[in-house]
This record gives sequence, structure tokens and C-alpha cells, in this order.
Amino acid sequence: MTAIVNDNVILEGEIESVINEVKATALKSNQELPSDRALRTQSIDRLILKSIQLQLAEKMGIQISDAHLDSAIASIAAEQKITVENLRKIVTDSGQSYERYREQLREEISISEVRRASVHRRVNISLQEVNTLISLIDKQTSKEEYQIGHILVAVDSKATQTEITSRKSVADKVINLLNEGSDFTKVAIASSSGAKALEGGDWGFMSINEMPTLFSASIKGKKKGDLIGPLRSGAGFHIIKILDVRGRQTVEVKEVKARHILIKPSIILSEEKAQSMLNKFVEDVKNNGADFGELAKEHSEDPVLST
Repeated sequence: MTAIVNDNVILEGEIESVINEVKATALKSNQELPSDRALRTQSIDRLILKSIQLQLAEKMGIQISDAHLDSAIASIAAEQKITVENLRKIVTDSGQSYERYREQLREEISISEVRRASVHRRVNISLQEVNTLISLIDKQTSKEEYQIGHILVAVDSKATQTEITSRKSVADKVINLLNEGSDFTKVAIASSSGAKALEGGDWGFMSINEMPTLFSASIKGKKKGDLIGPLRSGAGFHIIKILDVRGRQTVEVKEVKARHILIKPSIILSEEKAQSMLNKFVEDVKNNGADFGELAKEHSEDPVLST
């Protein structure tokens, strides 16, 4: 036994399981990890939060039926453009029990429902705010999506100004480390209080409309590799990195530096003769090594380019 959360017990085996999953994922992606001590701390924090959320789900009467679970699995398979049987094979080939996979998914759905219910209880949205959001979405016709990395330096809701200043200092130090080249994933795993800390802070791809408003206002138009923050919210200080961008339309502009020779036909010089002269200049430059600039100075009638 390692920790007790209300009526639930977090066992050492559960902690080791989370740590091993993180290490296995890091090994596949050749990702360097922080110390085992940092991993253990993050794993315990995640399991405590998960235990609290599942206990809330039970108190709120949230139950995920097998039919609901089957529907969710079918949706996951459809998103990956595979069959449910193929999904099951992928899970078992990875060494994980399919039954355990189902139960983990059931827990994730329950936690998602707890979060949604908590938001509904706390937030009152006016009709004007709904209309404003609809207008904003209508204007956002771009298919641009950002893969964002997130680090949260948490601040307690009852923190004093001194404590807030101290946490802001920590966030500034994190930004400095990242600007100096520290690995974002490693820093996130070691120090972030965000929900995706053990995934290196990776939130995956999302459009501007899918992000928290605090993020979207600062992220729009940024490019891959940009660091943003610290951004202050009620939860603490947020640091964002643009890991990738997709769906962005780019226009390549080519600049060409050109010179020309201008020959003006006249009463004395016919168009045919002018064309013949120009053809001769081309041949001299291509085949005889003539200097274009010297020819322009000698023959061009352009008052700018012949000087």
C-alpha cells in the first residue's frame, strides 16, 4: 500500500504499472525521460486525481453500461479506419489485456462525464455569449490545426500573492530552460501539473475553436516550435509549445532578379533589325561568353539599367 484516497487504496503495483507504461512509450519514440523519482511523483499524483474523480462519478451515479462502452470502442475503431476486431488485436499484440483496455476506457468515460457535469454546475452561459461564439466559429473557416504541448505550473486557489509570485518565478524559469534548448517532453513529465504531464504534455491536434479561449487567442497564427506563455488562469501558469501545424495553406513567393536590354525601333532602326540585334546579344552571352552588363551599358536604351 502506498496511499489512501478517502476509501480507496493506491497500491505500489498501480504506480509501477503507470511508470512502466510511460517508459515503454518513451522507448518506442526514443524519448529521454526525467528521473525515476520524478516519474514516481507524477504517477502518484495522476492516480490520486483519478481515484478522486472515480469516487465522484460513483457518488454522482454515473455508470457506463457495456452497450455505451461497445459504442465508444466502435467509434475509436472507426476513427482509426479499422474494425473492432483489428483494434482488439492491436491491443493484445501490445501486451495489454483487452478486458483491462475496456475497463480503462470505461474509467476514462466516467471521468469525462464528471468533468462535464462539474463544468455545467459552475458555468452559466448567456444567450449573448452563445451567439458570440457562433459568430466566432462562422469566421473560423480555416482547417488549420495545432498540435500543442502544455505545461502547467499549478497555483492553489487560496494562494497568497507571495505564493503566486513564487509560482510565476517557477514558470519563468521553465520558459528559460525551454528557450535554452531543454527537451519539452522531458520538462513536462518532470514538472507539469497538467492532466497530460505523463504524455509529455502533448494535447494532440486541435483547431482554434476546440482550445480553451485563453490558449486560442495566443496561439492563432503561430508556427511550429513557437513557445507561448506563461499564461495566467485560475489553475496557475500555462506554457504552450506549438509541436506541429497542419492544414495551413502556404503561398510560396519567388523573387527573380533580372536585367534587360532595351532596343527601341525607330525610323532609322526597323523592328526586324532591333530583333536581329537582340538575338545576336543572346547568342553572344550564351555561346561566346559576352558580359551581359557590358552589352547593356553599350546598347540598352533604358536610362536606368544602362547606367
